[in-house]
Amino acid sequence: MVDEKRRDGINTERRKKKILEKLAFLWGKSAIHVFDRGYAGAPWLKILIAYSIQFVIRWKKKHLFYNAKGEKLPLSQMGRGKRSWGHKLLWDFKKHAYVKTGVVAVPVWHGETEKPLWVVIVRQKGEPWYLITDIPIETEEQAWNIVFIYRRRWKIETCFPL
Repeated sequence: MVDEKRRDGINTERRKKKILEKLAFLWGKSAIHVFDRGYAGAPWLKILIAYSIQFVIRWKKKHLFYNAKGEKLPLSQMGRGKRSWGHKLLWDFKKHAYVKTGVVAVPVWHGETEKPLWVVIVRQKGEPWYLITDIPIETEEQAWNIVFIYRRRWKIETCFPL
């Protein structure tokens, strides 16, 4: 984790971990925690798994994961050759237009943990999203639920800018 410090000397990463620990104690599995790419990495993933927290993290396309065959590949290659399970027209907040969006999910494993994970690949014009979750995804409906959970994070973030 990045060792950032605020002016008052409190370690930011340690503070985030304490907050997450408290949330895990208070909410347990009743909440799904959603993170953007800044949290994509083994240290944060290990913490989430250690606290048995359900999560969705938008991951970077070049990060390496293992597929069902045990091959270590970048996320951008995990969906190669797999057709989208379905399509929907979703509102693009940046383009202010509806965009045809496809979705597919595949099981993956991170080299630093043994817990099975899933990558939900969200295909639209431009760069696909790679959403890593510990929630089992076996159907199109489950994959869309992850997409909508992540999109809600975006809506909340734009309503409450820091």
